[in-house]
Amino acid sequence: MVQCDIMRSFGDRNADDWTCALLRDRASFKPATDATGKPIAAWFGYVQSDREF
Repeated sequence: MVQCDIMRSFGDRNADDWTCALLRDRASFKPATDATGKPIAAWFGYVQSDREF
């Protein structure tokens, strides 16, 4: 992961930074590729919820 941008904040910078840190530490990504199989940059969306299920 090269960049983490918070699109809709909880209003707490520490929570936003923590969310990005969790993604950097725990997420694993298979690179997007072009038609020749060469890795390319791609966008990934994730929704963090404060609700308990």
